[in-house]
Amino acid sequence: MGPSLGFYLQSAAIALFFSNTVIAELKTHGSCGNSSILVQDAIHEAKGIASNALRHLQHADPNVNPVLRVLFGEEAIPAQSDARDMIQSSLDAVVSLDWDSVKVTFFCGDDFFKPRGDRWYDSYSEALTPPDFEPQCTESGGPLLYAQSWVEAGTRNGYFILCPDVWAFVTTYRAGVTIGIQRDGLITGQALTFYQGLSGSILHELLHFANLDPEGDCDAVVDESFFNGQPGSSEGREEMAFGFEQCQQLALREPEKSPTNADSITLLAIALFFTESDFSTGIAIPKRY
Repeated sequence: MGPSLGFYLQSAAIALFFSNTVIAELKTHGSCGNSSILVQDAIHEAKGIASNALRHLQHADPNVNPVLRVLFGEEAIPAQSDARDMIQSSLDAVVSLDWDSVKVTFFCGDDFFKPRGDRWYDSYSEALTPPDFEPQCTESGGPLLYAQSWVEAGTRNGYFILCPDVWAFVTTYRAGVTIGIQRDGLITGQALTFYQGLSGSILHELLHFANLDPEGDCDAVVDESFFNGQPGSSEGREEMAFGFEQCQQLALREPEKSPTNADSITLLAIALFFTESDFSTGIAIPKRY
């Protein structure tokens, strides 16, 4: 699909500071404006959500088991299981990410990129996309909370694209500006994916980014898919495991893929952030103690 918007309402580069260290540049689009503070807060919260989930898993908190079972299958329940170790390792990579060694650029939308041969190129940041890059942000009909990221080959320069609809969702529903603002106003029956928003989208991409190998490849955390037809049947198709229902299906159909699926880990971490609710059905249900 083509770029979402063919014009710029506003364009700027904004440095983000963490412990007096410049770690990222945010290229703003008119749909998100000068949003460096939002991104800064969301990055901090994404790491905090990962840290909280890691702590619950490492301490073998039994409260994690219901949602862990639904998103990863029975294989992830034993505290010393390979599946659980993989989940914890991926979360720990986000928590331990050394921002002094990386430079990350955030793009609000993908219409900054123009074709150049078989690649796409942004003249401001001199970012060259991977060969398989395709613009995904659209004005209508596109993925609501679509994001993607990659690392420049041979460097620690990372690039994150958050589509304008991410920002519209945040503005409209206040979901995930920081997820923490929802803790006191959690609505019984509200879907877990409602709370993914900006912090959750960034956590999803950080799981990819923080688990790269030295060559810039990521096999530890990917976007997995599953066959949605009956076993042995030719009727069906591969479906990406994005969102609670799809992650649940992945765990049911191909559970060995769940510990390496970015959205499964992201949704688990968000569910464990809301300690007073049980999200094992995909919606908020008050816990009974």
